[in-house]
Amino acid sequence: MKNRTISILGIFTALLLLSGPVAAEKEMHHSKAHGEWTPMSTHGDGHHKKQCDSKKHGKHVSKGKYGKKSGILRYKRELELSEDQVKQVKALLRENKKTTIMLQAEIDVAKIDLKTLKYAATVDMAASAATIKGIAAKKADIKISWLQFSIDSKAALTDEQKAKLKEIYKNGSS
Repeated sequence: MKNRTISILGIFTALLLLSGPVAAEKEMHHSKAHGEWTPMSTHGDGHHKKQCDSKKHGKHVSKGKYGKKSGILRYKRELELSEDQVKQVKALLRENKKTTIMLQAEIDVAKIDLKTLKYAATVDMAASAATIKGIAAKKADIKISWLQFSIDSKAALTDEQKAKLKEIYKNGSS
């Protein structure tokens, strides 16, 4: 019995010693979403790996990049929206999503141009600066577009519905 216990302990010790270097070789990755350093292999090969490679790491968006939903539509029952109001807000949302997608495409193209400028043999500082400013302006345009959407969609509400929506937001019901 004593020899068997020693053998088992020996095997266990050997396994621990052998597994240490293997675990240390795994690529480590800090995850803001998980709040800790974790081996990349725990993320799998699915959506998270692609997301971890992005600059927006840790931001898990379930509805996609342009999947924003209007708070007004989210609370349509509580606000007792009419069918016409729902149609109006959905139309505004659809148009704003299109605008956002087009602006984001322009940003993506400008980023490609900027990369070409950055890695040229001689960097054209004026062109690079103009491209960077253009990207910033397009990002601002997206934010302005969503602000305008918010204003326009609230305009479709009655004063009573606006007050109710304000109360919902005030109470943090999301």
